Amino acid sequence: FFLQNDSANCNQSSQFMPNIRENIIKYKGALFYYILLFAIIHLNFLFSVIPYYSKFYLINAGSFGMILAINPILIICFQSYFSRLFYKLYKRHKDLGFLVGFLFATLGFISIVINFNMYSLILFVILFTVGEMIVFPNIDFMISRDLPPTIKPIFLSLTGLFFALGKTSAEAGGVFTINSFIENNIKGENFWLLNGCFSLFITLIVLKRVNVFGLLNIYKNRKGYSSETTSI
Repeated sequence: FFLQNDSANCNQSSQFMPNIRENIIKYKGALFYYILLFAIIHLNFLFSVIPYYSKFYLINAGSFGMILAINPILIICFQSYFSRLFYKLYKRHKDLGFLVGFLFATLGFISIVINFNMYSLILFVILFTVGEMIVFPNIDFMISRDLPPTIKPIFLSLTGLFFALGKTSAEAGGVFTINSFIENNIKGENFWLLNGCFSLFITLIVLKRVNVFGLLNIYKNRKGYSSETTSI
């Protein structure tokens, strides 16, 4: 009797597993948002290597705690506002909010690449936090948006995996890179330039998906600024 039940369960699971594999292939477009998740987590956890960075490239690091505290303070005060902003952008294009978020993050890196000091660090934290508030809370929404209930738990379980990968690459990879720069007498600004280029690369990937110029034409047509109207 028990053997029959086990064989029946095996048959049911074997019939169910192909459906899961098919669904993963069918909804593999959701994996794009895991790339964004990895990117924003990696860039976010670079905050944790700033004190280590300051030991070698800055003399006065006493204000770092207060500067880094800007990140959670802004999130507590303004997260709901930027979530509403994401949904407004989402109505125009499903990935437009991510484009705006990574643009802010890239601008933050540009500020510290130009000149790494306390003021540029404050600007970096503010700009990056704005990008983080737009991108990070809404990735799960985009991942689960079109997924059927049978496949949704599998995709959402990958969130922790990509979170861990992003955290590890930022902390362990960041310390390793800084040490390599020190050993080879490379300027510390190149560390931020390297990560800024990564942020820019992700921004360009999202930009290709969004087709901003097409959205601008649609917006102009809705506002009555089409070429036919202007010719009249």
